[in-house]
Amino acid sequence: MKIGIKDLFLTLFSLALTYFIFYEIRKLFDAQDFIKIKKTLTEANFFWLFISVGLGFFAYYIRAIRWKMVLFPMGYEPKKSHLLAGVMATYFGNAIVPRSGELLRCYLLKKSDQIPVDKCLGTLISERIVDLFFLVLTISLALILNFNLLFDFLNKNMISHLNLNYIFTFIAFVIITISIFFIFRKKIFSFGITKKIIALLDGFLQGIKAVNEMKNKSLYLFYSLLIWVLYFLMTYLACFCFEELSTISISQGLFLLIMGSLGMLVPTPGGIGSFHGAIIIAISLLGYNEILGSSLGFIIHTAHFTLGLLGGGMGVVYLLTRKGNPLI
Repeated sequence: MKIGIKDLFLTLFSLALTYFIFYEIRKLFDAQDFIKIKKTLTEANFFWLFISVGLGFFAYYIRAIRWKMVLFPMGYEPKKSHLLAGVMATYFGNAIVPRSGELLRCYLLKKSDQIPVDKCLGTLISERIVDLFFLVLTISLALILNFNLLFDFLNKNMISHLNLNYIFTFIAFVIITISIFFIFRKKIFSFGITKKIIALLDGFLQGIKAVNEMKNKSLYLFYSLLIWVLYFLMTYLACFCFEELSTISISQGLFLLIMGSLGMLVPTPGGIGSFHGAIIIAISLLGYNEILGSSLGFIIHTAHFTLGLLGGGMGVVYLLTRKGNPLI
């Protein structure tokens, strides 16, 4: 697997973005705050963090089983250990070059089990579709359960500051944009970027079709739901490391999960910086101080990032040294 100019640019961009996020986070704290953060971390009960990491590893395993369900009908039967190593290698790849994990996963399975990269990538489309569905479902549920909290925040910081001029300007912008698209639609559809978007949407539709035609789709969806339940427990139980967060509710834990998930979508290496910032914002919205938010974000990310980095690195070595690998 080669690293091109595009990958190098993405890596440099992600590092710059990470620096910018940490720079902004740093401005929230003074020297005394960092002393308080250190004190909070030394007083934490890390038993719950070990439970969180264990659940994270179990989520990787369930992902491997779910992946096997898609590969089996295609005539491929790799060992579960190979699939687990491939799943963990995804997080290792993303930590090195953002968004490269899935390509690395398929490259390794090609070397260890002779599964073509294009077919392997095709199996991941259904994963993306289903994970996106459960992410949207989780976000919707969290928004409903925390509606009053979010409404108060928006009303205080955004809605109360709006005026009619902004509203009319926005409406005019939308109308003009739609009109331009309608008038120049043939030209727009001829652009390369538009064709790529259409191809991506077509891939999503194929992914949905693949799941719908799966014999054990109910079991596949159950595994997908279980993965997100494990993600929730990973986040929720980690809160119990700190006495101040021991009374946090399930709905609040769900809110932390979606904020952390959205932070992980930002193209930074392994969510460094973006995850921390998202958790600090979430904790602040829930009424706790930034000290707790920073501490919670630090321990969750450090623990699971280390699991992905070390476990994924071991997975890469494991798959590259399997019998039948043309590299050995």
